[in-house]
Amino acid sequence: MCGDGFVDPDEECETGGTGSLNGQTCTSRGYYQGTLSCASNCTFNTSGCSYAGAVLVQASGSFSVGISPEDQTTYATLFLLFGSKSSDAKTVLVNGSEEDVKYPTSTSWQAWVFLSLGENTFTITQTGGRASSQEVQVTITRLVMADITADGIVDDYDLSLLATAWGSDDPLSDLNEDGVVDDYDLSILAARWSVTSL
Repeated sequence: MCGDGFVDPDEECETGGTGSLNGQTCTSRGYYQGTLSCASNCTFNTSGCSYAGAVLVQASGSFSVGISPEDQTTYATLFLLFGSKSSDAKTVLVNGSEEDVKYPTSTSWQAWVFLSLGENTFTITQTGGRASSQEVQVTITRLVMADITADGIVDDYDLSLLATAWGSDDPLSDLNEDGVVDDYDLSILAARWSVTSL
């Protein structure tokens, strides 16, 4: 029963008691950011979710791939690709495979992909329905940890950029991703000094 404080099998979320989103977020529902909520009928309300802040690579119509501007260059080994799709599209393929592609809603998709050091190019294709064979290509560059300059080595140039970003939330200098460039990030950089590979 909706409103009883428990997420029942036929409910997506719960409004009663302290409420529950059943472990879901805007990101897990296929969006880039925002605040997910639970509607009065115990279904997800994604009106507070959006792709704002993401770079949307549009193929045509409703098919797109979203990546954040800062994530086009990253230290991460696992990376979330996501976007929108036509509601009648049958599948979304990442480099020709549907493996690990999830569909949070009928018009969204997401897939965790592994990044090697250097440039990683992904071809995302929507197939089936009226919008078959639409294709988008994105390139994500994975850097050596603390190589802020992306020149292949951690050195005094990276240190100077970290010092310049001190106290900010600069994504390449915020090595531990806690929202602020501080002494923790400096210690990570120091530990990686002169490293040219993992």
